[in-house]
Amino acid sequence: MARPHIEYIQNQVIPWKKLAMGNSRPGAEGRGLSYDPDTQAATTIMRYPKGWRLSDAHYLPCDEELLVLEGDLSVGSLTYHAGDYAYLPAGMPRPSMGSDGGAVVLTFFEGDHGTVFGTAPVGMYDPARLIAKIETTKMAPVAPSDPYVAAVANKAERKVLREDPKTGERTWMMAFGPDDPNKLTHGKIETHPIVEEFFLLEGDIHMPCGVLT
Repeated sequence: MARPHIEYIQNQVIPWKKLAMGNSRPGAEGRGLSYDPDTQAATTIMRYPKGWRLSDAHYLPCDEELLVLEGDLSVGSLTYHAGDYAYLPAGMPRPSMGSDGGAVVLTFFEGDHGTVFGTAPVGMYDPARLIAKIETTKMAPVAPSDPYVAAVANKAERKVLREDPKTGERTWMMAFGPDDPNKLTHGKIETHPIVEEFFLLEGDIHMPCGVLT
């Protein structure tokens, strides 16, 4: 069994759950958005309290993808602020983690994401897959070259954060202009041959089952 189909979730109504030792971020809180019971992959909004620390060296046995929504988060010598993105491969050494002022972070774990203290097994970490930090607020959006993507909405633009040459996985930030009801060209039913997951950062999107805000 993989993750179930989720049309949309209003994450604001999901209660925060404090994470205990043995979880990926003991002492922080999380809101679970989706979970795969077979692989333990999960999409979560993490909330780190002011002064949160994970001081001992550790690693995760899975890839972690993150986008900081609010506050600050440090991983080793790097500090991320609102709008910053990273892709941290499985086994990447993490001397420490922390948040001085607290943070809210959209986080994608690609498998078993329990914190493991110590050094990862030889060969687990592939530094070629690391995206250490992208300051997305400094990126200029571009119009999609694919006409099907461009037709998704009025004045569609995107920022490409990650493209995996082996799996074909891609992570984008997309922006849409307000729709003109007299010029709709993208209202047809469509299907995609891949799994997609997205999180609305601002604005609203009208879905078949409701309005995402």
